Amino acid sequence: MGTDTTAPKSLILVIEDEESINENVCEILKHFGYRVISALDGEQGLQCIRNQRPDLVLCDIMMPNMDGVALLRELRKDDEFMLLPFIFLTAKSQAQDILAGLKTGADDYLPKPFETKELLQAVEFRLQKQKKLLHKSRDEAKLRYLEIASKSSHEMGNILNGLLNGVEILLDDLINQNLDDVDTIMAFIKKAGAQLHSRYHNLEVVHSIHAGTIFKNVDTSATWEVNSVYVNALVKEISTIFPKRTADVNADVSTGYVQISEDHLRKILTEIIGNAFEFSQIGDEIRVIGHTVGNIYKISIIDHGKGMDLTTVDYTKFFHSREINSSQQFGMGLGLYIAHEILSFWKGSMSLQSEPGKGALVILRLPIAIDFDAPS
Repeated sequence: MGTDTTAPKSLILVIEDEESINENVCEILKHFGYRVISALDGEQGLQCIRNQRPDLVLCDIMMPNMDGVALLRELRKDDEFMLLPFIFLTAKSQAQDILAGLKTGADDYLPKPFETKELLQAVEFRLQKQKKLLHKSRDEAKLRYLEIASKSSHEMGNILNGLLNGVEILLDDLINQNLDDVDTIMAFIKKAGAQLHSRYHNLEVVHSIHAGTIFKNVDTSATWEVNSVYVNALVKEISTIFPKRTADVNADVSTGYVQISEDHLRKILTEIIGNAFEFSQIGDEIRVIGHTVGNIYKISIIDHGKGMDLTTVDYTKFFHSREINSSQQFGMGLGLYIAHEILSFWKGSMSLQSEPGKGALVILRLPIAIDFDAPS
């Protein structure tokens, strides 16, 4: 079989409790150039998947602690691993288990004992199919990018018109010596200018995401300490364009060390907290809660603003949602999209819950930095 020696082979996880079979499968795959990791039961396998993000999983069904079907069921609950190729290694007598596995979302099964050729064919077929799905996703992403550019251009035009109208009113008032509303108009112009700058910058960021430049030369081992001091300082920066809002934020953030660069974390939090400011009123509480849950650092941002007519957001269809059609909502959506893409790069995830008139809850999940050396 031909191999591409110019690119690193896919990472495959082998989950099998019989050590002799486990070692044999791993040796075969390594011999044909694949990168391989292994686990001896379902619980170990689940941890390996979450920590090392393999490209494909080969898994036995009958195992101690957590069997293969239970592992797959747990895995498919997580959007991040919904499409991870998964092949069961099964005994021929496990027909009912095979059926249960396929119903749970397995892509294929390979009955034991199997020949080397059968193993390699199953693995390569699933990896090639996954590549085709990824290419299709990229094509769809290009179409979304064109729609983003069109909508963003329209939105920035609206903000610019408002800003120019504000300047015209201000000039008229100055000419006529009508100074009563000058402070109000100046505040409006300042906010509109900040919004325009933010939207323009975000459009540049979206372009860099689709061009791939935002993630070039990024140190993927980067880590950062999150705590209340860091979040409060960031809130103070964001609130410069939202006067009198700093006191509305209640931050309860325990210390955690996350696997992400500081500039990317800052961008994510700036967009989400900025949205909470923009879509709520002065005096509305905004809560930022952060704590470690297992191997994930979870940050929740809760506001009590206008909310949206959505219960969850499918980010693959976010810009096609009929519910998000006003320029203000699109501005919010652009920031959410950017935050989601950056999180995905760092193997994190994001979810949104919202109801009209009841505000929004955004949950960010970031992998913790296992080997981070905390300052003494």
